[in-house]
Amino acid sequence: MSKHVKLSDEAQKALNRQKQSSVIASFFVSVGVLALMGLILGTLAVFIPDEEADVIISYQANLPEPDSLEPQVNEQIQRSVPSPSSSASSVADVIASISSDAVSVPVPVESTSVESVEFGEIDDFGDAMSFESDEAPDMTFFGTTGGGGMKGYLYDFKQNSKSKESKLGKYYMADRNIQTRIPVYQKAVKSAVDKNFHDKALEGYFKHSTSLSMNYLVIDKDNATVGPKAFGAEGVIAPAGWLVKYEGVLKRSRPRKMRFMGLFDDTMMVFINDKLVLDASWQEGYSGEFNKYELNRDIPQIFRKPFRMSEYLQLNAGDKITIVLGEGPGGHLEGGLFVEEEGVVNPGVAKDGNYLPIPFCTMLLTERDKELLAQRKVKVCVDNVPVFSIQQ
Repeated sequence: MSKHVKLSDEAQKALNRQKQSSVIASFFVSVGVLALMGLILGTLAVFIPDEEADVIISYQANLPEPDSLEPQVNEQIQRSVPSPSSSASSVADVIASISSDAVSVPVPVESTSVESVEFGEIDDFGDAMSFESDEAPDMTFFGTTGGGGMKGYLYDFKQNSKSKESKLGKYYMADRNIQTRIPVYQKAVKSAVDKNFHDKALEGYFKHSTSLSMNYLVIDKDNATVGPKAFGAEGVIAPAGWLVKYEGVLKRSRPRKMRFMGLFDDTMMVFINDKLVLDASWQEGYSGEFNKYELNRDIPQIFRKPFRMSEYLQLNAGDKITIVLGEGPGGHLEGGLFVEEEGVVNPGVAKDGNYLPIPFCTMLLTERDKELLAQRKVKVCVDNVPVFSIQQ
C-alpha cells in the first residue's frame, strides 16, 4: 500500500508556476524553430535557379469566323425545251410581251457564275473563235482588257439580271430558226432604243461583270461566238441574243463637223447625248428610223452591203457618246464604225486606188494596232486618223 505525501500550498503554487513557464518556453521554442526553418528555406530558394519552362509559340491565320464561310455554289440553269406544237407561243405573242420582260431590277456589280445556259448545240451558233494567231491574248475585236478607250459591257437578253431565263430566252430555246428569232430580238432592242439606251433600259437583263476598252471597231466576218468569248463569257452567255454597250464622254471638241458611217450584222447604233444619230444595222426593225440614214454608195461594199451614214455633226467636249452593237439570231457577224470630217479629203486611198474608210478611234493607233488592222480582211486607213479622246 503506497503512501502519498501531500504538498503544501506554497509548494503547489511553485509547481504550477514551473509548468506554466515550461509551456510558454515550449511555445516560443517551437515558433523560433519554425521561423528558423522558414528562413533557411527562403535562403535556399534565392540561390537555387528556377528551371525555365519551354515556351510554345503558335501562329494564327487571319481567317474568318466559321459562320462567315460560305460554300461556293455553281448555279446551273435547268431548262426543259418545249416541243413544237399547236399550243406553242407564236412570234407575234412573244413580240407583244417581250418589252415587259426588262423590268427595273438593280444590276449586280458582280454577275452570278453560271456554268452553262444550255442554248443549243455549238453547231447552232457556229464554230469556235478565230482571232489572228499573233494577236495579243488580251486584244479582241471588241476591245482590250484595261487601258484607255471607250468602256463597254456585254448584256444577254436571254437572261434576266438574276441569271434566270427571260421570255426571249424561252423563245430562243423553243425556236432555233434564225429567221423567226430576228423579230423577237428586234423588239427587245427597239424597247431599249425608245429609252435612248439609258442604263435603266437594260437593267432587267443579265450584265456580265467584265468590261473591255474599245479603241476601234473593225470586225471581219466571223462566228457569233467571238462576242461572248471576247468578254470571257463563253459558257455563260450563248452566242445569240446579246448586245454590247460602249459609252464615254468626249474629252476635247472636234475642230470640224464630222459624220459617223458604217454597218454591222446584226445591229449597230450611235447616240450623242442620248439622241440617236445613226442606225447602221444590217436591216430595218431595230430603231424605227433605219431609212432615215441614207446609203453611202460612194464607198465600196467591204461588208457585203453599202454603209449607212449620219448627218455631219459638231462634237464638243463633254458630249456623251453611246455605241451599241449586237447579234440577234446567232450565226455570223461583221461590221465596223467609221468617220469622215466635213471638207477634208479622205487620206485613205490604197495603192490600187480603192477607198479606205477611216475607223472611229478613241486613241492614237500604235504600230501594233496598225499591224493588226493590216491583217484584217477589211482594209482601212491607218494614217492621220482623227482621235476622239474619251475622259477616263
